Amino acid sequence: NDGTVEVRSPKFVTKTRIEELVRLKESWIENTKKRILQRKHNEISEDEVKRLVKLAKEVIPTKVKKFSEIMNVEPLSVRIGNSKSYWGCCSSKNRLNFSWRLMQASDNAIDYVVIHELAHIKEHNHSKEFWDEVAMVMPDYKKYREELKNF
Repeated sequence: NDGTVEVRSPKFVTKTRIEELVRLKESWIENTKKRILQRKHNEISEDEVKRLVKLAKEVIPTKVKKFSEIMNVEPLSVRIGNSKSYWGCCSSKNRLNFSWRLMQASDNAIDYVVIHELAHIKEHNHSKEFWDEVAMVMPDYKKYREELKNF
């Protein structure tokens, strides 16, 4: 948890061999340490999660309503969930799902995800027509897409 690396080996393995193996795996060790420490740094308290879920349930449906009218689309439902694997998604039946984690992003990035998912109601793919639909509402969407990739 604190980034300390401990090497254990059978007694018959020489110190030289252990050091050689650690050197060979140095890059993997460092990357793994960074990932573990980053994950620990990103952990948030239960109270903060509750606050973000509550906020998401207020903010996201309001944004969906606003952009639905602009884009002339109507989702079947809007749900706030706990996904770690996506910011938002649109089912084949036009049900929108958003992760409460989206509330940690900027307001414009949240708008981008809402617009992105609403665009899927017209185009259930990532074709040129889909991206044109997104760009009509948010011409600078690539900036916010990149922000979320780096989040």
